[in-house]
Amino acid sequence: MFIATLLLTTTLTALSPGISERALTLTVDGERIPAALDLPARVAAKDAVLIIPGAFNSDVEGNYPNQGFYPHTYADIARGLAARGYATLRYAKDGEGTGTAIVDPAAAEHHHTFAERVVVAQAALHALHEASGDAPLAVAGHSEGGLVATLLAAQDPSVRALIELEAPGRPVLDLVQRQAFATIDASEQAGAATPQAAIVEKGLFAQAIASIRLGATPPAAVLGDPLIARYLGKSLDTELTYLREEDRIDPARAIASVHQPVLIVEGAADNVVPSADAIRLNLARASAHLPVTLTMLPGDQHYYKRVPPGTAPLAAAHLETQTDPAVVQTLADWLSATRR
Repeated sequence: MFIATLLLTTTLTALSPGISERALTLTVDGERIPAALDLPARVAAKDAVLIIPGAFNSDVEGNYPNQGFYPHTYADIARGLAARGYATLRYAKDGEGTGTAIVDPAAAEHHHTFAERVVVAQAALHALHEASGDAPLAVAGHSEGGLVATLLAAQDPSVRALIELEAPGRPVLDLVQRQAFATIDASEQAGAATPQAAIVEKGLFAQAIASIRLGATPPAAVLGDPLIARYLGKSLDTELTYLREEDRIDPARAIASVHQPVLIVEGAADNVVPSADAIRLNLARASAHLPVTLTMLPGDQHYYKRVPPGTAPLAAAHLETQTDPAVVQTLADWLSATRR
């Protein structure tokens, strides 16, 4: 069960002439989760948009303190939409360094499952609805949050629109393997690994993926791989159980069960979730004759930062610069068009 509460010590704060922001706390199955509500300051909201975070441990701004990475993308999108007349709610992802706090350890065990991500999103959607009155509801999920948003939209008819932001279009372990192979290739190209070593490492990683899917523990040689080790930042058994649960869901099949209009926004320079995934989601919708819009943003990476020419892949993935304003404009234009 969940309870959404307003922090009594906070006040409505004007960030700009057109925006107000309030801190919230979502209490969901034994855990307190920081959230932030942004509203247009002087007009009723056109729509209310829930922003669902991705896989890693992000705070309410969309930063990753335990990784020392601060892209602030969720705050930028939320405030940008509020400035254009939309209510938004964003919240932290469960995990170390995000401001979340366990208040009931037994109940909080639910947060070790992928299914709980949809429960938390449902709680956040309820809080947004309560705060925004009669504004139509939309859900926007970033990265892994796109799959969460898909599952929520499919089960909740109060959601009028679904937005996929750099969302995966294949089962998660296929994507993790693709990411690992890309990292290995980059290491080989940089001269940090020989071609022979790269082949061996890819083989070990493929063996690890197969082991996870079979319910076994991966070989010791790959347990320390950063893509596995930091995926959730939790214990190995918890992490692998979560990944197996999520991996059973094919995002392309799931999105074909959503009857609401769908917008897919993909950065063409994303080297975390590649453009092929956005295209796969788009094809799944088109094949089912369901409404879909695909927008590619040239030069944008996974967090909608524009990548300067010549930037190395690892550096490109960790930019902390301005979030591309085209993202907010794309969302606002599409939300407006689909209300007609």
